[in-house]
Amino acid sequence: MSFRTNNVYSGWMAAILLVFMFVCSPLVAEPAVITVGVYENEPKVFLNKDNQPAGFFVELIEEIGRVEGWKIKYKLGTWDECLSALDNSEIDIMVDVAFSEARRNRWNFNKEPVLSDWFQIYTGNESKINSIVDLTGKKVAVLNQSVQADALKGHLMQFGLNCELVLLPDYHKVFQLLAEGKVDAAVVNRFYGAAHMSSNIRETGIIFHPTRLHFAASKNSNPLIISALDKHLVKMKIDRESFYYRSLAKWFAEEPVPYGTPTWLKQTIGGLASFIIIFIGLSLFLKMRIKEKTSDLLSITEKLRVSEEQYRELFDNAPSAYFTIDAKEGRVKRCNVGAQKMLGYTAEVLEKMNVLDLYMESPNGKEKAKEISERFKQGESIVDEELQMISSDGKPIWVSLSVESVKDLDGNIIESRSIAVNISNRKELEKQLLQTQKMEALGVLSGGIAHDFNNILSAIIGYTELAKADAKSPEVIEYLTEVQRASDRATSLVQQILTFSRETEQIIRPLQPKVLIKETIKLLRASLPSNIKVKQSIDSDSYILADPTQIHQIMMNLCTNSWHAMEEHGGTLQIGLSDIHLSNPLNTVTGELEPGDYIKLSTKDNGIGIPDDIIDLIFDPFFTTKAQGKGTGMGLSVVHGIISKYKGGLTLERNTGEGVTINIYFHVTDDIDSKEKSTESTEISSGEVNILFVDDEEPIAKMVENIFLRRGCHVTRTSDPLEALNIFSKKPDFFDVVITDQMMPDVTGENLAASILELRENTPIILCTGYINEISEERIRQIGIKKILAKPLNKEKLIAAVNEVLDKQKL
Repeated sequence: MSFRTNNVYSGWMAAILLVFMFVCSPLVAEPAVITVGVYENEPKVFLNKDNQPAGFFVELIEEIGRVEGWKIKYKLGTWDECLSALDNSEIDIMVDVAFSEARRNRWNFNKEPVLSDWFQIYTGNESKINSIVDLTGKKVAVLNQSVQADALKGHLMQFGLNCELVLLPDYHKVFQLLAEGKVDAAVVNRFYGAAHMSSNIRETGIIFHPTRLHFAASKNSNPLIISALDKHLVKMKIDRESFYYRSLAKWFAEEPVPYGTPTWLKQTIGGLASFIIIFIGLSLFLKMRIKEKTSDLLSITEKLRVSEEQYRELFDNAPSAYFTIDAKEGRVKRCNVGAQKMLGYTAEVLEKMNVLDLYMESPNGKEKAKEISERFKQGESIVDEELQMISSDGKPIWVSLSVESVKDLDGNIIESRSIAVNISNRKELEKQLLQTQKMEALGVLSGGIAHDFNNILSAIIGYTELAKADAKSPEVIEYLTEVQRASDRATSLVQQILTFSRETEQIIRPLQPKVLIKETIKLLRASLPSNIKVKQSIDSDSYILADPTQIHQIMMNLCTNSWHAMEEHGGTLQIGLSDIHLSNPLNTVTGELEPGDYIKLSTKDNGIGIPDDIIDLIFDPFFTTKAQGKGTGMGLSVVHGIISKYKGGLTLERNTGEGVTINIYFHVTDDIDSKEKSTESTEISSGEVNILFVDDEEPIAKMVENIFLRRGCHVTRTSDPLEALNIFSKKPDFFDVVITDQMMPDVTGENLAASILELRENTPIILCTGYINEISEERIRQIGIKKILAKPLNKEKLIAAVNEVLDKQKL
């Protein structure tokens, strides 16, 4: 062959060699150096005794790097440190990373899974933790920024359980705290748990969250790296004799899986006998390995089955209602026993219904459910939203709703899981509390009104008495007498408002109900609409022991109920009062009445009546069928309470659509000697008296001065409490009695009284107030005040009070 021919041949060979080198060169030429994060998670990735990276993932990436021509550098750190380095692009690849939707937005993942894994809970040998319920109130150690931490939180929330999660930087610290008894339980992956379980640590049957492990790359890394990893993984997994399976057997099996060319192919010359021996031995060995692996799989399957049964038991028997909802159709896919009990449906019925059909047709029901659904689809968290569901019998049920989503690998919501806690009792208590607060506010308002109104009435009553005393014309005297009567009714009305809105001291005394009943009927006629007529039959002169204000309350509540029952169509309200003798015991709503003499008060209307389904509720506090703003639900409960206190009786006769008759029975009393009589003297019993009178209302001060001047008293009046104290301090022995208002600017009456008593002990002091609850009797005794006088003031009250304290002084 000539030299030229040889040159041509050599040229072609060089060209072919260059093409071959190009085709067979690694897919990733740059970067030549790949930085890989390494942390402690033996046997998947860890530092060996020589402090060098080792483990399944390390061997795998080094083999791929060898083929690709990469130079592998390692960055050592904790799990947290490696993830931070990945976020900051300080490393290119992080090994052993579980895929999740949240992490996909954070890093790039290779598509081909490297390993499958799950998580298991470990505890101490003496611990009684055997199910997820036992974690309630316990400390559980778990790896920080891990999918198992997120998964465990989700399971705990789903079953309404609470425990303290202790987040740690690596698995070594997790097991260390468990071994030292500083936590009650620990969560690790199955590989780490099997490799590091010690004599004082045991595994539980709590297995959860199967997952797949991948290589993760920073967002700024070369995408060809991920492509190269996937290419080699796919190729290795096809070949059962590949480096992938040899390394898998090395790190995760007791004995390595044999690989390489079968012996019998290399020893064909050895004859048929050698072939049979090797084949049988290999078959026995493989059968043994299959048996071992089958046993392991059966054990794992059994643990998963037990765990699933535990979850199912928790799901079904949880006190809250659990629903799984199909995202596309909105249909209930699954529900637990709690949901069936709360709503009154069977599981078969519920699992055919649309979730929106479970809510009330109201702003707090279906409308709010639709609004929550839209927010949920937009990615908003739904936690403790309060809305109304509806039971199978149409009753509203207030629930606190929390919802979480279940997504596919592409991030699409495929179903939602809802927890509904019945809070109807809490909402009812909130409603009652609000009503109570309204009543308390009414009490405060009434106190202020009473103080001001009683001051006004004091002036009206006092000056009317003075004018009446000076009047000569019978006609004028009659007019002034009517003013007095109207003022007395106004005084009684103020006391009724205070009694209704705030508990006051009862005045139990003998009284004739007929007087109060007739007065109440007069008030009612003025307030009832024209389409409601009132008929009365008052036929009793007997006496009972009662508080007049409470008798008035009973009448007003009963008549108001009848009025509302007849409001739409009108009707007739019949009121009766009669004496009755019971020969036999009588069963009533408030208890059994013994035979004896009673007064019966009856109210009868021809309104809409009381339906059967609410008859047992009408005496409950806050129960009402009236529209909002038309009643508090307290009327009949107040009547029931008063009658029970008097040991009387209450009966109810009804015909739906034909009205209601309510009968009240009071015990007749023969003790009428103590009934109130006007025996008070209108003259001062002690002769000329020196009086210091203090009230910031100038008209009242003048009126009181005139009353006492006409009785021969000497009166020093002032509207300034500080001036009054100054006057008294100059002549402390001059004044026989001091009369002072309670509510005054700068200084209250009680403080003025205390200062006067410091100047002269045992000074007779009368304290006047427009609202008797402004100061307690105990405080009165502590200060040394001799008498408290309720406004409005009149001549008889003032003179009787002065006589009383002066007589006490003499004693």
